[in-house]
Amino acid sequence: MNDRSTTLGIDASKRTFDIALLINGKFKHGKFQNNRSGFSALVVWLEQRDATEDVHPCMEATGIYGEVLA
Repeated sequence: MNDRSTTLGIDASKRTFDIALLINGKFKHGKFQNNRSGFSALVVWLEQRDATEDVHPCMEATGIYGEVLA
């Protein structure tokens, strides 16, 4: 990864998903509704942190709750 790459960890549950963003060596945390409005809110959240390019998402694949987000 280059120095502008960003890692996004996602943990999805039935109603919400939690994220941990590693950017510039620091963690930022967020929690969103697990629906289309929550997905849109995540995009805005990432844009506000200048983290929309070179994002490497990683999601725990333990059930069906993250399928639509993926």
